[in-house]
Amino acid sequence: MEINDALRESIVDSAHIHIDASGTLKIDESENIGTYQLQAVNITGIDIFYGAIKLDIRNTPFTGELIKEGYLKKACDAIVFCKVKQKNCIFLIELKSNTASHIPEKMKNGYAFVEYLRSIFLKHYGLNIKNGFQIIPVLFDRKPSSRSNSSERELRGIKFFHKGFGKSVGNVDLRIYL
Repeated sequence: MEINDALRESIVDSAHIHIDASGTLKIDESENIGTYQLQAVNITGIDIFYGAIKLDIRNTPFTGELIKEGYLKKACDAIVFCKVKQKNCIFLIELKSNTASHIPEKMKNGYAFVEYLRSIFLKHYGLNIKNGFQIIPVLFDRKPSSRSNSSERELRGIKFFHKGFGKSVGNVDLRIYL
């Protein structure tokens, strides 16, 4: 079984994000309708697309009703499994408009969810994605100071790349992170 098959078998259809015919993957936050909010990021630079899932689905909280309200219910917006520049990658994607609150918690829970998927894929499908995939957390936001380039940051012990956009829909090529 391949990773894209395991994702389809394991994750509800409403959580899947699809790449378009031109090779662009759009991660959107449809609830962000304000002029100064980041509404979407169009991602290119993907050589092979294995799959992508949205963890932040409206009316379906991350972890459902299993976990109490608080930091453990926070999750990054999307997880993208792909090959970029001949490297297998798992991108943890977070879109923020105004505040950088809860970024470390969201990224930590993204890492934890990837570990959960790795375990499920191995135990149920015989698919080992433990080795050979690099996990790359990325924050996209509307911060003016981060528009010109992508920088690496650390916040409360979590390292991530940070890229800002001057408009409500940003465009980024993932190859800049490798």
